[in-house]
Amino acid sequence: MTLDIDGARERFEDSTDFTVGLEEEFAILDPETLELAHRYEDVKAACDEDEVLAESAAGELIASEVEIRSGRGETFGEAVAAQQERRERLFALVDSMGLALGAMGTHPWANYLDQRIIDTPHYSRLREELGYVAQRNNTWSLHVHVGVRGADRAIAVCDRLRELLPALLAASANSPFLDRHDSGLASVRSEIFTRTFPRCGVPSPFVDWDTYKKFVATLERTNSVVESIRKVAPQTKFVGLALAQPSSHPEQFEYFLNPKNHKPGIPLDFISYHFYAVPTGDQNPTIQPYMFFAYADGFLSTVRYVETIRKRLSPETKTTIDEIGAISADDVMQDQPGHVTQPIPSSYWNLTCAMYAYIFGELTRMGVDVAGESQLVGYPTQFPSVSMVDWNTGKPNSRIRVLRLLRENFGPGDKIVETEPFNRSADSYLYSLAVVKPDGKRRILLVNKRDRPFDITIPGGTGGIEEYVDQTTAFNPPASTNSRMPKIVGSR
Repeated sequence: MTLDIDGARERFEDSTDFTVGLEEEFAILDPETLELAHRYEDVKAACDEDEVLAESAAGELIASEVEIRSGRGETFGEAVAAQQERRERLFALVDSMGLALGAMGTHPWANYLDQRIIDTPHYSRLREELGYVAQRNNTWSLHVHVGVRGADRAIAVCDRLRELLPALLAASANSPFLDRHDSGLASVRSEIFTRTFPRCGVPSPFVDWDTYKKFVATLERTNSVVESIRKVAPQTKFVGLALAQPSSHPEQFEYFLNPKNHKPGIPLDFISYHFYAVPTGDQNPTIQPYMFFAYADGFLSTVRYVETIRKRLSPETKTTIDEIGAISADDVMQDQPGHVTQPIPSSYWNLTCAMYAYIFGELTRMGVDVAGESQLVGYPTQFPSVSMVDWNTGKPNSRIRVLRLLRENFGPGDKIVETEPFNRSADSYLYSLAVVKPDGKRRILLVNKRDRPFDITIPGGTGGIEEYVDQTTAFNPPASTNSRMPKIVGSR
């Protein structure tokens, strides 16, 4: 399973100091006897009917526990206010169910052998793998999450906090009783938790981000990071591989998509890989339309091959082609001494957006789930030919204009229908994808693969609206007309 650790560092660098998030775990109790009540599923079902609790309430290992989360607060006061509202809603809801909640580290007399672990894939696997350790953990806690800007600063804060943990524990201790006995400790919970559960206790110092990165790589190889993230964010989807040259290593798909190569319960949510058309320096603008679509056809052949592997080994796994674009020959030279970025002609942007629309259409036919266009902003020294906006003004170019047309006109639930083939001798450079929308409306995608005009007629198209992006629209929004329907006279 692949995690974007470098992306995590970037998010640390862009984050804000001292944002706060709160989590509180409550014991679910019988209000008369104060015995633990194993009613999490009932409580969660009721929370799902509340617009606030539906997103903030969650389970945590045992059926006598419910957790609420404040979400991110820009200040401590904001997080407390949000958590107070969630507390009030949760306590009122539980009271209406004839139950009560308790805030404590341990229950004074509950027998851990009576605990029932909630039925989720993650916690069921914990029960199978850890046995007694998971069963023994009938504890509750309060978590405070504090934002820190900068990856190395975050590591330094964690290392410094190691020395402060004893004082923080002393100030927060609230679990002296366990198994009907006074444990003699102010916090017997910390002893249960740190002595039995793996990966708990005072962490080793990391010193810097690079050391932490190596540690994460070790966990990643054993799927440990995936398990931990699914525990706190079960809705998270995991994307694996992210290959730049998928045709070069088909054996990687054979290995990754085989469930036998992963721990039981480890999700194979998505595979990903990407494609860029990269012309050579001798391919002038006249030749490029032929070459770009030839490159695209080669990539689509790879996609069909990978999809056969996916459907055979892991049909539930989805596919995301996370980067689709083109890199000019000039961009390839940008790391050379003295390189000066060359102007990009408007025709190039139309060629690359036409190529994306064509790939989008074919991926749609194959049932691929995501077709991601790359990239939002490029600029000199950072692949300017891949940009979707003018890096000086921020104005969208034709690539983002076509992306908008595709998003607004095609989507889940569309039924693909066949179109009459074009005349291969005269119109072989035209591509079409036709769908019927869930509401019965019809949409046709037409892609001109060449730098030449065309003239076609769409039977039954009278009264329809034609929206188009071509070299005349340039960086402006798509143009539209209904005066020419059902005949379409296409531009370059």
